Amino acid sequence: NVAQQVIAPLAISASTQLRAVAVDDDSGAVVASFSGAYLFLDDDAAQLSPNLPVPVFWSAGAVPQQKDDIYADFTLLIYEPGAGGRVQFPASAKDASRASIKIHGSSTAGYPKHPWRVKLRDDADDGEHDVALLGMPADANWILGAPLDFDRALMRTTLAYTISRSMGRYAARTQHAEVFIAGEGTAVGMKDYVGVYEVTERLERAPQRVDIAGLDHGDTLAPAVTGGYIFKQDRAGPDDIGFSAGNAGGAFSWTGPFFYVEPAQQDVAAQQNAFITAFVDDVGAALASPDHTSPTSGLTYDQLLDVDSFIDHHIVNVFTKNPDAFRLSGFYHKDRNGLLNAGPVWDFDRTMGCASDGRASDPTWWDATNVTTDTTPMFDFGFYRGLFADPAFTARYWARFADVIDGPLSPAVLDPFIDANAAKLEEASTRNFARWSDYGPRGTYDDEVATLKTWIAARHDWIKQCLALSDPRTCTGA
Repeated sequence: NVAQQVIAPLAISASTQLRAVAVDDDSGAVVASFSGAYLFLDDDAAQLSPNLPVPVFWSAGAVPQQKDDIYADFTLLIYEPGAGGRVQFPASAKDASRASIKIHGSSTAGYPKHPWRVKLRDDADDGEHDVALLGMPADANWILGAPLDFDRALMRTTLAYTISRSMGRYAARTQHAEVFIAGEGTAVGMKDYVGVYEVTERLERAPQRVDIAGLDHGDTLAPAVTGGYIFKQDRAGPDDIGFSAGNAGGAFSWTGPFFYVEPAQQDVAAQQNAFITAFVDDVGAALASPDHTSPTSGLTYDQLLDVDSFIDHHIVNVFTKNPDAFRLSGFYHKDRNGLLNAGPVWDFDRTMGCASDGRASDPTWWDATNVTTDTTPMFDFGFYRGLFADPAFTARYWARFADVIDGPLSPAVLDPFIDANAAKLEEASTRNFARWSDYGPRGTYDDEVATLKTWIAARHDWIKQCLALSDPRTCTGA
């Protein structure tokens, strides 16, 4: 019953998003639909032939300039290298989707090269639309990490996540890309070029991400109420209340409450909040007890938390000398009927000899507490004070460090990874630093890469000689 009509070709003469439906004349039901986006490129962008993927965000509206909790609607088109390993314009997008974006981050949100949170949308019902972005497992939620002031090698976060995965712990996958964000319905040109980004999996519950059970608002009885949870130590976001727990009557220090990631704050039932608060309190009580047993539950700390996850999470942050470790972007997760896990790791732009933050410049010392109070005391923060008070944990920790120092943490493993990324980023780095000329490399891009490798080699060697001591924590810097 679909009316057969000949429709004249639709002439498109400017960048646009097109959505069309075919409707049954009798019932009014939609029987077919089509959506597409067409981008006009200015000559300067059309002449590009980059070796990295090119995500283009386009909107008829304005590009957000201030952090806001409201998403702005965009169309996302992904152009990937083809024959010869390069993107060739004009081209058909490898993937296309409606997208909503907003500025992401805390201190970095105030920089001119904004990090972005991206949510991909379904055409039909505005729900989430899973896309295997740049070859990563399909999902609707992504982060565009924006290396700028601190990480002028453009890869520190990618490197730290790779270290975590090589140690057997999930960390967000990333892919480098050169990004355009165009608004006001204009043709896309180099005026819209925003540089090199790390396209990153957002930390969330998913089989290919943090693989824990889902928790609905109605899950208020055991076993469902026991998980899964993702929560963090961080600065508060809009409407964050969170929960305060785990200080064992003042035995352990936290920077503030824990904030919910999943379920989201507005979806947390009172019984769920009560459960996770009591559970984290139980962990603290066990760690503060002389016999490492909670007087409330009768459980030892290793019956409440995953010891190896706390060890590996700590090692990644210590090796990279993350000054914000655990107290900012410090994530934890717990599966249904499971133990409390530390991680996944997150946010490493201020590490490993970065620019503009002297706290991580010295590859010696375990942390920067010898030069500043604005850093994390690595062996004393939160639950780690109680963990390192236990000789059994301490022995297990240093044994694990000795096991990985000449493996995943060695220059022999890390240098080839850094070199491969540098080769891939060399060309794009020139455009990135031309766009953000106030945040250029210290010397050349190759100098930045060399600085990173030199710092890692020195860090590795310093830690390795510290591991020979009876108590490596007594090891001092140069």
